[in-house]
Formats: sequence, structure tokens, C-alpha cells
Amino acid sequence: EMRRRSDTHGREIQRTRLRLGGGDHVLERLVTLAGRRHDHQRLLPKLLDELAPGSRIVSHKFHMGDAWKPVRSVRAGDATLYLWIVPAKVDGTWKMGQGQLALKQEFQMVTGTLTTNGKPVTISNGRLRGDQIMFAAGGTTYTGRVNGNTIQGTNGTAWNALNVVIVLFLL
Repeated sequence: EMRRRSDTHGREIQRTRLRLGGGDHVLERLVTLAGRRHDHQRLLPKLLDELAPGSRIVSHKFHMGDAWKPVRSVRAGDATLYLWIVPAKVDGTWKMGQGQLALKQEFQMVTGTLTTNGKPVTISNGRLRGDQIMFAAGGTTYTGRVNGNTIQGTNGTAWNALNVVIVLFLL
């Protein structure tokens, strides 16, 4: 399935989904960007809002500004190619068992605190790669998958987190 749309400046944004055997499995989502540096920076909010976590963005020559660092850059002859992977949105407060996870997100980097039994512990090494989240707190490494307003993961045992905004809405 391929969809094309134009942004407000008339350039095409292309989304491609490859499906296996008519199933619902998305193999790859890729957006390629060409143009001037300020075009990339102006498109950034639109790309982050509209592309699914895990979508790849590849740019020739220009990056997305200083804030969003590429996952990889490759020099090919006279050109430099940059790769970014759209991160899931995790910024906010999450209810986690008997505790609370307060996350602050800047693109794929995550900081915050994990509070259990009233004791806050600072998160370290927090990062996202698409819908995959990883962080360490109190000597334990947590890994999980973000699915909208829930996170399901492991740290030796299974754990779940629910976005507090949703919890308040359900009450």
C-alpha cells in the first residue's frame, strides 16, 4: 500500500507499507528527505506527529538540527546520508504497579525517575528505538515496548505501565 500526500509547500511526503501474504505485518516504513536544511527542520514536527514509531527517515546532506541526533550517518562518496528512527511518545507520568514512572523525553533520549514505595530513583541510560524503550533504575535494567498509552516490558519479571492521563480518564 502506498500513499502520497503533499505538505503545505507542495512537496510530496511518501509513506510505504509492505505487507507479507496479505497480512497485517508492516515490514518497513521509510521517508526520504531532500531539500534545504531549514525545510527539514520545518517538517520535523509533522514527521514526528504523523509517522508511526519505528518509521525510518533518511536524509541526504542535511540533518534535523542540533536537537535530534541521527542514529547513524554514512559517508558515500561526496554525500553524507543520515538515518533517524521515529521514537514512540513517552513523555509524561506512568502508573507502574505500586509505583510511578515520570519520564521526560527529548527525541530518542529519556530521563526521569522511578518512584516505588515513596522512594524516587533517577533513571539512567534511557533511550527509545522506535517503540522499544530501555532504561536503568536502582541497578535494574528495564526493557519494554510502548503501545500508545501502555508499556509492557521485563526487568527479569514482567512489568506494565499505563499513562496516568488515561488512568484519570478511566476513573
